[in-house]
Amino acid sequence: MSVYGTTTVGWDDKFFLDVTARNDWKGILAEEKIHYFYPSASSSWLASETFKLPEAFNLVKFRLGLADVGNGLARQRSIDTYSYDASPWGAINTVSMNARLADPNIRAQHSVTQEAGLDLGLFRNRVKFDFTYFIKTQKDQIDNIPLPKGSGYTGMLTNIGDVRSKGYEWGLTFTPVKTANFSWDVSGSFTHYKASIIGLSSVFAPNGYVFASYDGKTKVKKIAKGETVGNIYEENPILRV
Repeated sequence: MSVYGTTTVGWDDKFFLDVTARNDWKGILAEEKIHYFYPSASSSWLASETFKLPEAFNLVKFRLGLADVGNGLARQRSIDTYSYDASPWGAINTVSMNARLADPNIRAQHSVTQEAGLDLGLFRNRVKFDFTYFIKTQKDQIDNIPLPKGSGYTGMLTNIGDVRSKGYEWGLTFTPVKTANFSWDVSGSFTHYKASIIGLSSVFAPNGYVFASYDGKTKVKKIAKGETVGNIYEENPILRV
């Protein structure tokens, strides 16, 4: 079940504010039920309607935005059961363990984005340019953490940490030909960002974790607080003479 609301406010055709709010409830059994709230807000200012600018400027707009998006999650149950494995020869029957452990205090993952931007329209909108700087934070990311095999479980589903991406993007559109019946647009865009780990669960690899290691020399995707996502390390052996 969800509840959603939105409000739009404008003043003098120059300033605009949009606000949204949503709350979700999910789950069937009592121990599975979870709810999460996420709002958003965006504002814009049409400077081209506020000041008298040179004729070449058709649009000058500044933007600010903040959005919190929740990731659907039903609080999963821990499973500790056996399944019957019939022997193909009929002599030996075995059972296998279906073990899954879920953190009872697991939290829904959130994606929080902050951005600021500029939109320009020039020469009767024959040239359009937009620029956005953004900060995106993935909070309470969810994954399985490894557990000792002696526990009877292979892993536990829980919140493992937070990742923050910072970057910018721009877009440019040029209309070389525009008539009453025909328009030709040429567009291009560019995006650059860098993602870093800003928080890591003390339960999940407090000293860092390496996803893969090849030949004992190259390690891929080391995760630890302060690391950049996607880092690749190569260990050079020390040669002694």
